[in-house]
Amino acid sequence: QFPGYVYAARSSLSEFDWEPLSRERAEALTVPTVVMLGMQDRLIRGATEAARSLRGASVHELATGHCVHEESPERVYEIIARHSLG
Repeated sequence: QFPGYVYAARSSLSEFDWEPLSRERAEALTVPTVVMLGMQDRLIRGATEAARSLRGASVHELATGHCVHEESPERVYEIIARHSLG
């Protein structure tokens, strides 16, 4: 549908570092972070502990599947707004 989309997507994927962060590196991050996890997510499971290990992270578990922003947009925007104003 969009000319060049596949090329752009492949290019972006090849530039991403897919190596998982070590626990030490993740715990050293100081960037303000909001993590939203879908409690019925069948793709990413067991991420709550890792998310909570991020220093100062605001972790939210929503009653959704994988696409929290599509399944609960009002709640997602509320969380983002509160974080941005915070």
